[in-house]
Amino acid sequence: MNPQIFTLANGLRCVYLQRPGNVMHCGIVVGCGSRDEAPSEQGTAHLIEHMLFKGTKKRNMFNILNSLDRLGGELNAFTSKEETWIHASVESGHWKNAIEVISDIVQNSTFPAAEIIREKEVVIDEMNAYKDQPGEMIFEEFDKVLFGSHGLGRSILGTESSIKELNRKNVYGFFQRHYKPDYSVFSLVGQENPKDVEKWIDRCFGSWKKSTIENSPRIKPASQRIRTLRHETDNHQAHFVTGCKTVDLHHPDRRIVAIITNYLGGPALNSKLSYELREKNGIAYHIEANYTPFHDSGVFSIYAGTSDESLAKMEKLIWKELEKVASGNISSRQMESMKTQISGQLTLAQESPASEMFHLGRSILIYDMIESHEEILQSVKDVKLEDFHRVSHKLLQGGKFSTLIYA
Repeated sequence: MNPQIFTLANGLRCVYLQRPGNVMHCGIVVGCGSRDEAPSEQGTAHLIEHMLFKGTKKRNMFNILNSLDRLGGELNAFTSKEETWIHASVESGHWKNAIEVISDIVQNSTFPAAEIIREKEVVIDEMNAYKDQPGEMIFEEFDKVLFGSHGLGRSILGTESSIKELNRKNVYGFFQRHYKPDYSVFSLVGQENPKDVEKWIDRCFGSWKKSTIENSPRIKPASQRIRTLRHETDNHQAHFVTGCKTVDLHHPDRRIVAIITNYLGGPALNSKLSYELREKNGIAYHIEANYTPFHDSGVFSIYAGTSDESLAKMEKLIWKELEKVASGNISSRQMESMKTQISGQLTLAQESPASEMFHLGRSILIYDMIESHEEILQSVKDVKLEDFHRVSHKLLQGGKFSTLIYA
């Protein structure tokens, strides 16, 4: 069935896909992330994600944590650069519980001052744990290389000093400014009757007051100079990231960039870089290419880990493969193979109801519409070889890549 889209009187947009299954997946996405913080607020969006589980006007922390866990369900949240999700999965018979709990914590969280003090220490521990994972930490620092002091270049976790400076007044103030029904989307996938779902959502969220204050417009990141940085570390493995800024979420070439990324280093075992580096040369256990589009920019990157001794050879092989694609050395037959592969991956992803719930919510938040699966596959099929060559040449010119190495 096609997703059903409706909007409450307070501006909360909702999207529901009815499909067979014994589980209801639901969540609310708020159009606010770490890039929306002022420099003095670094880490606030992520800290709020933690604080949403610390108590509401009618539930204490234990009641929140126990609300769905006791039913065998799951309640969780995460923060990205541009959005925050609070989501749940429960057995179908408990779907009303899941929606009501989410509605309670996004409308009625109390942000106890003592819990903020305690949770700040948890976040600092999370930062320190992150530093012990160079394969993850390098991406965070690479964002800083590409975006500098702009919000997209700052850590989602904030800094230790910025977290220590936060207090209840500025954390709760940020929450009130950004958690608003008209800047949010509620997304669901389950088997329940659509009319019953709409009625219950209205009952749970209908009293959420529409904001009279508009969010400040996001500032587009400025150009950064191209840099190559190398940090000496005691790590057993050398970590390498190279990449550049690229097209945003609204650009017509974004699907071509996704196809290029998938071909070079997508999840399939036959991705070009994985085959060349790992299977043929045995010099990289892990290699991947990533495309992360934002509201007004995007990042294309390649990551690989190898030994210090193999680093130079690995870099040479990576640049060789990028040059092949950038120079137009791709045939129409290869192009069709790429399109077949990514179309199959998109179809497999659709089989996950939870993934579909996230996809629907983000689609409404970003585009205010839902492209059908058939329309998406058709847009992939319609990519022309000459457009692939045009975009790959522009994207993969090594002269505009920045590089970060831990070795």
